[in-house]
Amino acid sequence: MSVVTIQLGQCGNQIGFEFYDLLSNSATKPGCAPSSSFHSNDYSDLVSERFFYANEKEKMFARAVMVDMEQKVVGQAFHETQRHSSTWSYHKDRQVTGRKGSGNNWAQGYCHHGPKCISDVLDKVSKEVERCDSLGGFLALMSLAGGTGSGLGAFVTTALKDEYPHTTIVNNVIWPYTTGEVIVQNYNAVLTLSHLYSASDGIVFMENEKMQKICSQLLRIKNISFKDINKVVASKLAGVFLPALETNNSVHLSKFVIADILRNVCSHTGYKLLNILNIPVVAKMSLAYTSYNWNMLVKHCRQMLIANANMEEGVNWSIKLPRQGKPVPSTVVATETSPFNRSLSNQIFLRGKDANIVDLSSFEDSQLYATWVPGYGRFHLAHHTTSYNDIEQSVTLLSNSQTPLKPLNAVVSKAWNMFASRAYVHQYCKHGIVEDDFVDSFVALEQVIKNYSSL
Repeated sequence: MSVVTIQLGQCGNQIGFEFYDLLSNSATKPGCAPSSSFHSNDYSDLVSERFFYANEKEKMFARAVMVDMEQKVVGQAFHETQRHSSTWSYHKDRQVTGRKGSGNNWAQGYCHHGPKCISDVLDKVSKEVERCDSLGGFLALMSLAGGTGSGLGAFVTTALKDEYPHTTIVNNVIWPYTTGEVIVQNYNAVLTLSHLYSASDGIVFMENEKMQKICSQLLRIKNISFKDINKVVASKLAGVFLPALETNNSVHLSKFVIADILRNVCSHTGYKLLNILNIPVVAKMSLAYTSYNWNMLVKHCRQMLIANANMEEGVNWSIKLPRQGKPVPSTVVATETSPFNRSLSNQIFLRGKDANIVDLSSFEDSQLYATWVPGYGRFHLAHHTTSYNDIEQSVTLLSNSQTPLKPLNAVVSKAWNMFASRAYVHQYCKHGIVEDDFVDSFVALEQVIKNYSSL
């Protein structure tokens, strides 16, 4: 089951490059040409079939469509694969570019660039879909802060859902810095998220500040660049979307695809915001001196979930689940003062030796979840004994929990304050949206906040 990626805007294309570069390491073997055989059981072949296809010269091409209204970043990513990658490349005919960007204006991306280029985008996507033996879903990579990734990204996602109504769509969105990348970033984020909630099947969000903190504190990078942050994002995504085996009742094994993942963690249309936790995150130079065991990794990952921590360093171990028989009321909101982060559902991925025999019963504790979620819908396990990203044993947790409440509250609140004085609203209205479009977006996201607050 293949995944077609749509890289949208500068951020989406830069993350896409790092994502495919990481995947290519799992899709190739020293001295062996990649295979695109759908029926092969070899792990590298499964990776290749899911994310790449090979031409007659056995060169791997990413199953991706590159979209940006400025040509520079798309061209850089394409030429980078031509110069430095001996194993994979983007197809030169899978690029959609323009001559003028969106000027950090969501409305310009959505109302102007969207209708103008959508037929070209869908044509490129259709050609990628035709190359798939079986289409497993779409992965859209985009930012919330700018104009093209957010505005055009929302338009493209809606068009994809109309064109492929029965195909799973996952959006990976990069949350802007709290201090601000652009002055209207909160408008862009609110408008994007409200539209994605209608068209996307799942929205994986990653906060720039938290990714930068990982680079600084765990990877010990002194002069952090966006490339470093994008590598962290790519590693998290790969931990989820690389091939794995789903374990049902610890007996039945089946090949695990993107639609199954979303069915497990986004079974309710009111809850689509997903967070990825991964452990360990170690600097390459420290790998040789670092050792882990499954019990420790699982214990730390569980505490990260409970304490709403993005990394294991500095996690608050004093936050505990309530004792059995003393449940916390479901109305408790996951804020800085709440006892723990409550979940709707969790999907865990274990990768490495003996991943199929790890005890994960601690994640089945009913106290972790909202009381109304049935037992069979709370926790799901997938694993593969093949490691990735040079880490011998790793845990990746895809969580649908109260984690988004704090950043979502902050974005909506700041956008409301600006909208109350109608600051910069005219810059959006001149491209075709009206004030009611803002109000509708606020209402939609306030409902999302209410949903997660009541878990």
